[in-house]
Amino acid sequence: AKFSCFTLLERYEHIIWLDADCIVQDSLDALWDFGPFSLAREDPSFYEEGVAQGAKINTYQPVADLDPDSPNLNSGVWVLDGRLRAIADAFPEKVFHFLEENAASLRYPDQAALNMLAQGILCTHPSYFRELPTSFNCHPKNAESLFAPLVHAFGAYKLWNDGLTQACFPEWQRDYKRWVKAGGSAWKGIVENAEYAKISPFVVLSKLYGTLQKSEQTLLLLSEQVKKEKEARSRLEKLIARFSS
Repeated sequence: AKFSCFTLLERYEHIIWLDADCIVQDSLDALWDFGPFSLAREDPSFYEEGVAQGAKINTYQPVADLDPDSPNLNSGVWVLDGRLRAIADAFPEKVFHFLEENAASLRYPDQAALNMLAQGILCTHPSYFRELPTSFNCHPKNAESLFAPLVHAFGAYKLWNDGLTQACFPEWQRDYKRWVKAGGSAWKGIVENAEYAKISPFVVLSKLYGTLQKSEQTLLLLSEQVKKEKEARSRLEKLIARFSS
């Protein structure tokens, strides 16, 4: 499906691919400014050490036409536009030949193939490749993901199978409930860290809002009580002043 994007360029001027494990949180308009071939480096926040991995992460062993030490480009979000047509005709054949030749050596086949293409474009047509900013392919483990326009939950823990990830992105839970209510199929697999899914920020904010309301009511009552006490004190002081004179 990803590689069919090259033939779709015959019909469309701009194409944006998003993996199913992405969540859109803000406008993606800025993506149209990229291309002709654009991907983002894999977010290093995904790894425990927070260290970016090279393209070798896509293979079990070295393969031809792929520089293992080049930055690894994530295949979950990418942008194409019509300017790529000048060289894109050969891409489908090149991609499938790469996959057939190296199938046994590839850990992430689609990502390995797109990294291979990007490396080739950088060598032959460097102006055709532009790197996307991490904010358009931000992993949930990245602290900036709460404000990123596009979050991509690549790896084992997805929005549908991990309660902790769901708790961090309650709007996904909201849309998922709408999906199921509308007749969509529900996730029937195991949900890791399921206890966290019940402690979504929306629930926390709801409780906080209730607490704030009660606090405001208490402050209002105290304010009225203080006002009455001030009026009583003022009358008492006037009365004492009259007897003192």
